[in-house]
Amino acid sequence: MKNQKQKEYETPQTTFVEVELEGNFCASADVQNPNDEKTGQIESHKVNTDFDFDFADQTWDQQ
Repeated sequence: MKNQKQKEYETPQTTFVEVELEGNFCASADVQNPNDEKTGQIESHKVNTDFDFDFADQTWDQQ
């Protein structure tokens, strides 16, 4: 086994591909709220305003 030669390493072939897009192809999308029971509806994000916990107490993570 001492006389065995290591096989020469061959690097894998890689290909570089560059793609250019013409303008904004998503800008023409017309998204409408389906507002349907089958497909659902899109609701705007609501801010949680009833969170009134005070972290100044410092006992919030102790049980």
